[in-house]
Amino acid sequence: MKLVLSALIIAACGSAQADLLFGKSTLVFPAGPGVPKAGDSYSPDISADGRYISFITDRMDVSSSGEVDHYEVIRADAENGAFKTVNRAANGDYIRPLREQKAFISDRGRFIAYTSNRESSPASARNAVRSNLELGTSELFLNRSATGLASDGQSLMYDAYEGQTFNPTNLFNFNAGHRGDIRDYVYSKDGTVLLASKLIRGKETGIQAITRRGRYWLFTMAGEYEYLKPVWVSNDPSPSEPLLAYFITNKQIDPFDYDIWPDLYLVNTSTGERRFVPLQAANVRNVACSRNGRCVVVQYDNGMADVLDIPTWPWAPITTRPISLSYLERVSPHVSDDGRFVAGTTAAGRVRRHNLVTNGSQEVAIGTYPAPPREPVVNPVSSSSGSAIVFQAGKKFLLGETAGTFIKTIGNGAVRKVSTTQLPVAVSNSGRAYILRTNDTAWYYNEDLNLSTNLPNSLSHQISDDGNIVTYRPRSNGVYQIYAYNAVTRQTRLVTRSTSGGPTTGHVEIYQLSGNGRIIVFFAYASDLGFAPRSYRMYIYDFLTDKLTSPELPVGSVNSQALIGVSTDGTKIVYRNYGQAFWRYSIPSKSFREYKQSLATRESAKLSQSGNLIIGSSYITRLSDGRTETFRGFWPGPVLPGDDRVRILTSGILRDVNFAFPATP
Repeated sequence: MKLVLSALIIAACGSAQADLLFGKSTLVFPAGPGVPKAGDSYSPDISADGRYISFITDRMDVSSSGEVDHYEVIRADAENGAFKTVNRAANGDYIRPLREQKAFISDRGRFIAYTSNRESSPASARNAVRSNLELGTSELFLNRSATGLASDGQSLMYDAYEGQTFNPTNLFNFNAGHRGDIRDYVYSKDGTVLLASKLIRGKETGIQAITRRGRYWLFTMAGEYEYLKPVWVSNDPSPSEPLLAYFITNKQIDPFDYDIWPDLYLVNTSTGERRFVPLQAANVRNVACSRNGRCVVVQYDNGMADVLDIPTWPWAPITTRPISLSYLERVSPHVSDDGRFVAGTTAAGRVRRHNLVTNGSQEVAIGTYPAPPREPVVNPVSSSSGSAIVFQAGKKFLLGETAGTFIKTIGNGAVRKVSTTQLPVAVSNSGRAYILRTNDTAWYYNEDLNLSTNLPNSLSHQISDDGNIVTYRPRSNGVYQIYAYNAVTRQTRLVTRSTSGGPTTGHVEIYQLSGNGRIIVFFAYASDLGFAPRSYRMYIYDFLTDKLTSPELPVGSVNSQALIGVSTDGTKIVYRNYGQAFWRYSIPSKSFREYKQSLATRESAKLSQSGNLIIGSSYITRLSDGRTETFRGFWPGPVLPGDDRVRILTSGILRDVNFAFPATP
């Protein structure tokens, strides 16, 4: 039985959904100088290219409930330190992993297989799970335990002797028609062959390779106190090709080999050729092998390990390199295909990637960065480029600090508390200029200019990227006006200035300040701003030239407009004509373009630097080839450098997500 979970976030089209969930994203939090949660990590596996590592951990502290016995399945990117939580959805769905089972990973880290522990459903307490990180879906196979995953992720093995192939769909049973059971086992790269130690009536009888066409008895046991440990097996061969198998045994395989020390045994079923490689110690703790069979790592109880470079067939001399892995409790079942990397866990429960060539290691994901705060970040407001964030957090966010408002600068990762009672409103790129409020009172702080000043009561306070331009919209003459304050000159400028030099007598709607602080855009019913006879117009104020302009709107876009936003660089404006479409105006080219709408909104929003993304309070709409696509289920933060990147908040965690699409209009 198969159950497909819904994706974390619902988008207007499937391809757009993949961009959001599992596209080019970077984890922003956890990232403060907090204290990581104590805990352990288990069962690491490494992808063929050595970049991605999967594991199960209870070091992730993303739950606000403070639950203790809580585990996550993680995919870590060892190249940039980012990681994804595989078994948790933004809508609250949670698949509880069974920590005693492995978390297998495919090439490129696209698929991860693990075993869930659904205590709420006794009839299916254990389920095999295959998660697709690109599509954001998870498939559950009830009453199963995941035991292997093909390199391409298209075959999932469970309960050691059964499996599911997905492309095309096909069920198979390795143990069909055979008496006995399996003890130790490994799968071929494509999942078509099982190499196993076979048991009959509880006694180990030997090594057998099982394909869909037949069985190969490779080795039989001769006496007690012998063991066979499968290491690697090739894919299901054609009749004229060999089946290659590696396993470790302490059986006497040669008349002159009388010791009980382990040997690596290699078998070619096509030629009947058999070879062994003497190993260095008596007690083998773990064995890892690359998916292509070219590298084998044998870890011993004394902390040492042998790295064996296996040549292609026909066999050339096999080289062995002893190295120390004493700091690793257990290595992953796989090595990268180039023989460079193996993953492992330390005695302290940390996950590390070990370089078998340089004999150095690095800690991946958890442990490199502190865990997320127990209490989620709330009310985050970022600078236009995302270089700084001002937010509220509880007393557990920073060690020794009470709850309050904090500022984090992304470049150096520094976090500092700026207020206990004031709430976040806006912040500059450097994090040294910001606006906070308490009830109806707002304050502007500029640490570089040693400035602290009260701002007039306003419905909207905004700040430029450099922190030197502040805008607000108070009432004057009974209507709303827009003012801009220059912190360098300490001068205030009236933006909605009438032809007589005073405040306009017309109604001014919600405005937007571009991230570079130069452009202010608003719609207004104001016949005294100098652009009669039409009373309702879009106005563009250039702070640098102190000039107000108002372009002629296209036919069909004249009445009932709602401003959506202005791009970070101040070159594009997007507004909506109620009941009709989105319109995007390019200031440099003075041109309009129409987009069919899929979202009704009356609120102000932000635009990406390219003007392709509309970022609202609970959605993101993408403009693409004259149409729109809308994403929901998270809190969108600021637009970021790189045109179409946005910082989003989901489940108390901030991520930078790239919404770029191939055909940019």
